[in-house]
Amino acid sequence: QFARDHFLEDLERDAQMYLLRNFPQVAEKSLEIMSLPVDELVPVLASDYLNVRNEEVVWRLVLRWVDHEKDDRLPHFTSLLKCIRLGLMDVQYFLEHVKNHPYVLGNVVCRPVIIDTLKVLMDVETITQKDGVMQTPECARPRIPHEVMFAIGGWSGGSPTNAVETYDTRADRWI
Repeated sequence: QFARDHFLEDLERDAQMYLLRNFPQVAEKSLEIMSLPVDELVPVLASDYLNVRNEEVVWRLVLRWVDHEKDDRLPHFTSLLKCIRLGLMDVQYFLEHVKNHPYVLGNVVCRPVIIDTLKVLMDVETITQKDGVMQTPECARPRIPHEVMFAIGGWSGGSPTNAVETYDTRADRWI
């Protein structure tokens, strides 16, 4: 906010990058993030560049942020929930902590989000291949990984291959 108020574009950009790269630490320890308005928090949480190993960190921040000023912020819960890649959560965590949370149960608008996520978590077939391109539901689309492993070349079907594949350690899947 300081950078924006003083027209310091470089500082604003650097602060944004710091937040995205160090999100778990900021989410757990920062009091300043609690003062972000919803229109600034949504793009951060929705960013493909948000560096989180698991979406549970994002879920916990959303709850903290809403609880910080519950009366004013609860109406924004659904828009924040849609920013979380719920389909990447551990199934057990989702069932125990998200699906039956009072903010979710008491909100009819959340129902389609929860139903779509359950379909993804319970049915691996929802991630399909169409025209050679993987089609992943939005709620399970991995963020841009900060830790990947490359597999280059090797053997496939009994013959050499020059294929390059990457494995996202956070999403626990090949991309």
